[in-house]
Amino acid sequence: MAELGAEFPWGVLLMTDSGSSELIPEWSSPGEQVTAAPSAMVVRVRHADEGGVSVRLWADDGHEASGILIFEGSIELPSGVLRASDALAATTADLELAAGIYPIRLFADLESEASAIDIVLE
Repeated sequence: MAELGAEFPWGVLLMTDSGSSELIPEWSSPGEQVTAAPSAMVVRVRHADEGGVSVRLWADDGHEASGILIFEGSIELPSGVLRASDALAATTADLELAAGIYPIRLFADLESEASAIDIVLE
């Protein structure tokens, strides 16, 4: 497990393979909470002006995630490191795994401006 508690000045959480430079597509609608590319994704979270956000990354070992399921898909981790960070990478947390493609599920306490995110990789 890895944890990140931070204020997000742009109101977005980035999750990427630590070696990824892949462009992430724009949101398809203003209400969409997650947009993803194969090795990277962006999640809308509470803006720093509104307070901090707690992010927990889990390698699925039977952990019970908290919140509403907001995304289910997969992420490519050729480096074997999932990095969670703010938009400027001033605050980061890394979860080390074997290189590969992982099913990923994201849970949030709220459907918009989430203050708590659980990320579960299987």
